[in-house]
Amino acid sequence: MQEEILASTNEETLLDDSLIDDGAAQISSDIVTKGYEELINYATDRKKPSARMQEENGMRLGPEGYENIAILGSALSSILLAPFDDPTWSIWGTSPSCWAQLQGRRTDVWFEVHNYRPYPPGQSTAPGTKPWFSPEFNQWLREHKGTVFMTEGHPDIPGCVQYPFKEMIAKHGEYHFGSSVPEMLALAIEQMPKSIGLFGVDMAAGEEWAYQRPACQHFIGVAHALGIEIVLPPESDLMRPNLVYGLGEHTPMYIKLDSRINELMGQQAQILQTRQQMVIEEAAVNAALDAFRYIQSTWSGHNSADYNYENAISLSGVFNKTVPAIHPSIDHSATDEDSDA
Repeated sequence: MQEEILASTNEETLLDDSLIDDGAAQISSDIVTKGYEELINYATDRKKPSARMQEENGMRLGPEGYENIAILGSALSSILLAPFDDPTWSIWGTSPSCWAQLQGRRTDVWFEVHNYRPYPPGQSTAPGTKPWFSPEFNQWLREHKGTVFMTEGHPDIPGCVQYPFKEMIAKHGEYHFGSSVPEMLALAIEQMPKSIGLFGVDMAAGEEWAYQRPACQHFIGVAHALGIEIVLPPESDLMRPNLVYGLGEHTPMYIKLDSRINELMGQQAQILQTRQQMVIEEAAVNAALDAFRYIQSTWSGHNSADYNYENAISLSGVFNKTVPAIHPSIDHSATDEDSDA
């Protein structure tokens, strides 16, 4: 069995001898053979750390007698294609965006390895909380019937189990754990299922493409080398390889798309120029509006050019005068006589 896996693996992974010299081919062959011998030895060890965890802690990783594991992301293109109604599949999910799309569909294992800082009750914007730990999501984690893998133990989440980072990093190194999905894949491989399916896992965004997708491809390769069947929906672009630098630029599709991209960039430049011109014109219109509004508020209160200039003079001097001076008609003589009396 080991010889068959090694033979098929070497045939698939080694470079074409026409592209490299015999010495380099031999070195590559030795490296690949040694690496996959270790994988085969690992595959024959059925007493795996995660299996021991399940036996000792009563941890539930799927329906009774499950044979396959489905890993869910949040890509709309294929997440709902997962076999939720098939009890031979264990459903593993992660992230609030995945949870929001499931709408009550079954999940057996959940992964929430971020620093757990839920909202306090009634304080959805409290300092120190993580935006995606909403009260609804936090409540769902507490009520989840299966295992919830986290970085630390949390008594308020009954299904919480610490993810075995130490064991996984010791086995696979630190270079491929850049997101939740590779961590899920590594733990799924530990179970040695018949199949691992990935649904809603595209890794198509810019950040994901940069480092998360290659990590997923790495563990998919490990699973395949161990004889685990990989199930990917046709909607997924997870296993699309990166463009071969230099060589890829000569393919008809690259040339066709490059031409279209250049055309769109030209249109974009024209739109930008038009937008800048519109900004200038908008500024001129705004200035004219301000001027006319000033004129309207200043010049619209009179029907002629004849103004009463006396009304424009301050009356403050009048108010500084004594009362008799302001009102000469008032006779204070009687008041004075009364006061003398």
